Amino acid sequence: MKRIFQFLALVSLTISALNAAITVTPSSTRISQADAGLLSLSYQVSGVGTCTLASSSSGTFSTSDQILGTVSTPVSIPISSGYGSASETVMVPYSVLKRAQELGSASFVFIRQFTLTCASASTPVTTIVNITQTSDVAADFAIKRVQLYFDNRRAETTVKRNSTLHAYADVSFSGNGLLRGYWEVDGRAYPPFIEHLSGMQSVKLTFPEVPPLPTFTPGSHIIRFVITSPVSGLRSPEIIYYVTDDEEVRVMTILPSTAAGAIIDQADNTLAWSALKSGSYYFIEMMDDSKETIFSAYTKDPFYKIPDFAFRHVFHKGNTYKWRVKGFDAEGKLIGESPISTFELSL
Repeated sequence: MKRIFQFLALVSLTISALNAAITVTPSSTRISQADAGLLSLSYQVSGVGTCTLASSSSGTFSTSDQILGTVSTPVSIPISSGYGSASETVMVPYSVLKRAQELGSASFVFIRQFTLTCASASTPVTTIVNITQTSDVAADFAIKRVQLYFDNRRAETTVKRNSTLHAYADVSFSGNGLLRGYWEVDGRAYPPFIEHLSGMQSVKLTFPEVPPLPTFTPGSHIIRFVITSPVSGLRSPEIIYYVTDDEEVRVMTILPSTAAGAIIDQADNTLAWSALKSGSYYFIEMMDDSKETIFSAYTKDPFYKIPDFAFRHVFHKGNTYKWRVKGFDAEGKLIGESPISTFELSL
């Protein structure tokens, strides 16, 4: 405890001595106490004419007397003529929020110590972001999750040429503010939209009717939902639809190689299935008990390794999930599909 107080005192003295050579924006923020949050931070370096670089190897979440967690992602700020800038998106884990709540602290800080590489010496400078836990409504405006789907509530569908197709985005958020972004189909951006979000903390957005989703070209097509503001750090989600040319397509059965009910964890994280012909690729989707898709991906291999971030932010230990695979040939035609199977996340 004493060491942490001494460290924070040193932070104050260091910043004062260097006349706040590095500033962070925002310097304070409010996040929801009910869920993990994202911080979009911008660093600015000024008034350091003999320095060429500011670097930080890690960051720390802490109260006045307890370390709550660490961030191991480094940040480097190139400096030219005394000025430099950089940005990062920091995940505030739910474990940090919970630990702060257990300690009876509604507020804590995110600290980064930078080393300034200068002509004369290397000097430490520290930035501090004050974080306050609050309700979803009172939190700063932030996008928490986006899920795309078609009328079938799934992330993929097949339609006939020149038919009508609808796509939707469920957006979960905290606070209130303006959501700015655009829909994209096969790399083509549609007109940007602005939506004012407030109140229920979840909203359903629909792909615009004019111009409609293009279904005149047979083959597979990818839809993306891109958020330009607020900066979220979330990956733009994608869904796929296939347009037929009214020819009957023979769909083969893909057999799961991973046994139904298999125990999956971060060490044994692979789902596998029987391979289709050379040049095929696969779409794998994973669902909860309601058969709602909560995670999906594409792969050229007849297996998929669930990434670490999905274990941390999508799945929950001890729960059982459903999964299935669809296969497409090199031209994007649906040629195979597996039955729904299950796996369980290890405790």
